[in-house]
Amino acid sequence: MSRSVWASEDYHGCVICDHLADYECSRALVDRISALQRSLHSQAIDTLTWQTPSHNHHTTLQTLSQQVLDDLQQTYQVDHINRIKPGIAEATRAVLRRVPDHVLVRDKQDPDVKLLVHLAEKKHITVIEAGSRLGQYRATTIIKKVL
Repeated sequence: MSRSVWASEDYHGCVICDHLADYECSRALVDRISALQRSLHSQAIDTLTWQTPSHNHHTTLQTLSQQVLDDLQQTYQVDHINRIKPGIAEATRAVLRRVPDHVLVRDKQDPDVKLLVHLAEKKHITVIEAGSRLGQYRATTIIKKVL
């Protein structure tokens, strides 16, 4: 929740936008979802079983992540690992709130990185298409070193 609507004496806060009242559709959305939910309860739904990833899977991902971070740290001469923000969410947040040095994406055409690419270009930050070099990550931002 945005701090601009956070009420210090209460858990919830809101901003009422009377000028948007004609476009308000949250009740209709909730009613539609409720109707769909009720219709699902009357149907038989197969039970899903959760497959816990094996220890080997976790170890493999951890090793791959470390290799990606080590490669980026060496290539871009990053002095502290905390300046590397892997993953779409972390990379986007870094572009919004920090001073990025580099923004890397696996594929600029990936719809999930469109916002990141747009924000970076808006701030005149070159977006580097890094391909498989990012391992399992689809985006990474490297934060500029502050003296």
